[in-house]
Amino acid sequence: MKRALSISCLWICLLVLSSSVIMGQDNHLDITPTPQSLVQKNGHFTLNSKTSFAIGKNQRADLKKVAAYFQSKILYSTGYNLNIKNSGSSNAISLQIDKSLKIGNEGYQLTVTPKKVIVKAKTPQGVFY
Repeated sequence: MKRALSISCLWICLLVLSSSVIMGQDNHLDITPTPQSLVQKNGHFTLNSKTSFAIGKNQRADLKKVAAYFQSKILYSTGYNLNIKNSGSSNAISLQIDKSLKIGNEGYQLTVTPKKVIVKAKTPQGVFY
């Protein structure tokens, strides 16, 4: 009986350890909606209180609305009140409309580097998603 109990405990321990190793190797990124394609590289962008939204001088007013929406969400969740600017070369989240993109109206291209995040889409709806 002791031997059966010991073997059962050993199996339970191995099961718990193996599941934690598998969970630790998960490289899944939580991006919604799920991208059709993804090229994952090393590095990351760090959001901080000095990060700003860059919407470009000639961008449409509805891009400013998208930036303001995300500005309020970030303020609520982090306490950072990010500025919305016409330009930003580093430490910025750049929202851009590019009508030449070969994607649907709600599609987007997301580029993340250690210095900035660039969201490009054909429409403001694509930038939002």
